[in-house]
Amino acid sequence: MNFFAKHRVAIALIGIVIIGAGFRLWNLGSAELTFDEGLYAFRSIGYLDYLESAAQPTPVHWFENNPLPWWTKLSFHDHPPLFFLIQHICFAMLGDSLLVARIPSALAGIASILLIFFVVRRLFKNIFPELTLNGLSPMSIGGLIAAALISVNFAHVFISRLAMMESVLIALSLLNILTFLRFMENPRRWIAFGATFGLVLLTKYVGIFLMPAYLAVIALQQPALFKNWRMYAAALLAAILFAPVVIYNIMLYKTFGHFDLQFSYLFGKMPPYWQGDSGKTQESFSRIFMNLRALYSPLLLILGTAGVILATGARRAIPTGRQARNALSLVLFTGASITFLLIAVGSAPRFTALYIISIIPLASFAILRCTERFPKREVLTVALGIIIASETVFTVKAQFTDTPNYGVVQLDRYLDGVFGSARPVNVPRHPSPTLDSVIQTYARNIPATIPPSGIIYDDNLAVGPMLWLFSRRQYYHGIPIMPASVFLEAQKTGNTAMFKNVALYFVKAENGAPLKRAHVGAAENIEKIFIANKNNPQFTAADDAGRAAFKAYRFTVN
Repeated sequence: MNFFAKHRVAIALIGIVIIGAGFRLWNLGSAELTFDEGLYAFRSIGYLDYLESAAQPTPVHWFENNPLPWWTKLSFHDHPPLFFLIQHICFAMLGDSLLVARIPSALAGIASILLIFFVVRRLFKNIFPELTLNGLSPMSIGGLIAAALISVNFAHVFISRLAMMESVLIALSLLNILTFLRFMENPRRWIAFGATFGLVLLTKYVGIFLMPAYLAVIALQQPALFKNWRMYAAALLAAILFAPVVIYNIMLYKTFGHFDLQFSYLFGKMPPYWQGDSGKTQESFSRIFMNLRALYSPLLLILGTAGVILATGARRAIPTGRQARNALSLVLFTGASITFLLIAVGSAPRFTALYIISIIPLASFAILRCTERFPKREVLTVALGIIIASETVFTVKAQFTDTPNYGVVQLDRYLDGVFGSARPVNVPRHPSPTLDSVIQTYARNIPATIPPSGIIYDDNLAVGPMLWLFSRRQYYHGIPIMPASVFLEAQKTGNTAMFKNVALYFVKAENGAPLKRAHVGAAENIEKIFIANKNNPQFTAADDAGRAAFKAYRFTVN
């Protein structure tokens, strides 16, 4: 047997991973800033739980002029800390950029391709004892099918290219499922199971959806585990890893009388300053079918549905023992648990993407079931190629052809070109000791080779892009920034001494940019002055429909 024949599964898997990596890494830093990417990335740079918005106060606001207590570093006011910590490490090593912000998600997405292979390989270990295809075992066939499907699946490519938590959550969930299957086979493997479940919860609270699925499988298939101390030891280990969030919430409640945003919402005791647009928002569960159709190709949805039907019947009739029934039960219960979760938290695309964890194994099961019963397996091989090609076309169109553009990345590159890797000599100061310390600490490591400069930005810009484009440059690059409304008020009151001989860059957000709902007219009033003086913008950006998104002017106050 030659080398390639002997190692064809590994070679095929490496090829699938390379293709999947291409989908997740190609042009990663140039994709438009969307959703909450700016909110997460800005805070991760300095591992600082602060939003430049009085509408959603954080510990930095609450403690005002006092130093932040030690416990505020244990978690964040709206999410657990692990994803922020991972991003923070990447920023510390590689610098802050959109590419670096998305690297954790992209790498987690690539890891998920490998993990789904091993998960499905173990799931199908005892289900198709008589099936072979070109000499390959059903374990290897199923794992490769699942890896191929997820590598080109739009839902997974989509979240793997966002600087958000879901890609890391799915990767850790798959790892935890793998350790759970091993734990079910041998309870002595409880340490890996408990540790990975703790990491899932430290990434995002919605990872709790795994627990009902696990409990249901144990109750129906192996109830004796409830009498095994190792299961409770695994739960204790997960709780220990989750302890920083628990301590954070205890101290938060002791100090301010409420828990973090997510737990406050869960217990129905949301403080008044987190209500409305500044609080927790959801996308109605009634949009679930619309979001499913947007994220998953019709063919994959059909295969997933067929997998549910076939797995439900096969679980009862399967002759090969407890482990096979455990595997199918886990896939079905996981999908059901995700559905119950979405009823509670809404069906936003980032949550609907969690179905990847169950839909890929179910689709793979449906394909293998048909392969087992269909005599002409060459035809099924061609059919599988068509399925993968269809998924690829769907993903290319959705992810790389119909791409959004709000001008944010264009403006970010323009500002990078203006300031480069240096800062102005006039380092900004902040009335908050905590924030001023951040500014001065980061500024000390940046060469002050630029004459006095600053940025005036449009108040109407949405918070996420504002944090990434402007607040990031103030706190971590040492560049003074100011909202247009504050600048205009200073002009009206004659308090302009601070602007003398300073090169100012005024950024006006147009209709193509991501804007807040409420409108502030200060930027328009400033722009009228430039128009009257026939001062043309130095930079313009357009959205994907050709509408103006941003204009940037350079001027000096005499």
